[in-house]
Amino acid sequence: MNRQIQKFSFEFEYLTNLLTSLDPISIILYGSFGRGEGAIYSFKKEDKLLNDIDILLIVKKKISDKRIKNIKDKLLKKIDVEWIDITQKTQIDLKNSNASVFNYDLKYHSTILYGDINILNLIPTIKKHEINYNEIKILFFSRIWCFLGSYKKGGIVNLEGYEAAYFKNQMAKVIYAMIDVILISNNKYVSSYSKKIEVFKEFFSADYDSLNSYLSYAKENKFSPSSDKIIVSEIRSILTDLASEFFKVFSSGLSLAYNKEINGPEQIVGAFKRDHRLLIKKWVFNLFKPSRKNEFNELICRTYLVGSIINKDIFSQAVKYYKLINREERGNPTYDEIRVNIVKLIF
Repeated sequence: MNRQIQKFSFEFEYLTNLLTSLDPISIILYGSFGRGEGAIYSFKKEDKLLNDIDILLIVKKKISDKRIKNIKDKLLKKIDVEWIDITQKTQIDLKNSNASVFNYDLKYHSTILYGDINILNLIPTIKKHEINYNEIKILFFSRIWCFLGSYKKGGIVNLEGYEAAYFKNQMAKVIYAMIDVILISNNKYVSSYSKKIEVFKEFFSADYDSLNSYLSYAKENKFSPSSDKIIVSEIRSILTDLASEFFKVFSSGLSLAYNKEINGPEQIVGAFKRDHRLLIKKWVFNLFKPSRKNEFNELICRTYLVGSIINKDIFSQAVKYYKLINREERGNPTYDEIRVNIVKLIF
C-alpha cells in the first residue's frame, strides 16, 4: 500500500471522490506520489505535499477541458499543493503506448486510486533498452524549468522556511534528471529515486565527480527537503555548479538523441532549431493554436537564460528571444525580469 496516500488520506479521498463525478474507468496517481516518493515539507509538526499531484484518468470518451479545469479549481481550493495535473487517456491510448519514460513509470510504478485495478496491463511490456534517446529531450524541456522557477520574484535572496525547502527540492529534481539521462543513455533506467542512485553509484559514479558530490543533497532534499536557511552565496554556488553539470550531462545525452556531437547551450539550441518535430509543432501552433505559438521561442529563451548562469556572454541571446515572445518589451530587461515572466508563461 502506498504509505503517502495513507498519510494524506483526506486529500486523496477528496480528490478521488470529486474525480469520480467525471465517470472515469480508472483514476491513476502517477509521478513521485504515485511511487510513494513524493516530497513532503514538514513545519511545526505539520506536513504539506510539496510535489505536484499527477493524475491520469482512463476514460471511455475524452472529457472537455472546461470540465477538467472546473474540477482542478475545486481541488486546489481544498488541497494545499502547488499544482495538480490532470490528463486523460482512453483504453485504446493505453494499448498504443510507446516505450517512453512516462509509460514505463506509469505501467510499473504508479497507484490506482479507483476503478479497474488491472487497467495498466493494457500498456504493452516495456523493456529498459527500448526507451528511446528522444526521452532525453523531454527531460531537458521539463527540468531546465527548475533553475528558473525555484525561487520567487525579486532575484536571489536568503531563503528559509518553505521557500528554502522548495528551492532545495527543485535542485534535487535537476540532479535526478541528470542521473536519468545517464541511465537512459546506458539502457539502465529505473523509476525509483532510491534505485536511481544505487544504479548510478554501481556503474557510473567514477566518471562524474561533480555529480557525485551532490548525491546526498539530492536524496535528502527530494523526499523531505530541509527548511533551514540558505544564504545567497550558497544559492549562487549551487545554481552555478548544477547548471555547469546539467549542460555537460545533457550535451552528452542529446548527442545520442540527435546522433551528432553537441557541446553546451549554444549547440543545444542549434540542434533544437534543426529538429523537424519541434519545427512542425511550431508551425502547427502558429496556424492552429495561437495561444501556444511562442512555445518554441520560450524553449530557446530558457536554454540561453540558464546557459547564461555559466556563460554571461549568451545572455544577449536570451534577451533577443524574450523580445520575440514579448513584443512590447523595448528596454533592456534583467535576468530576473526575463526569468519571472518566462515562468509565468509556462504556467
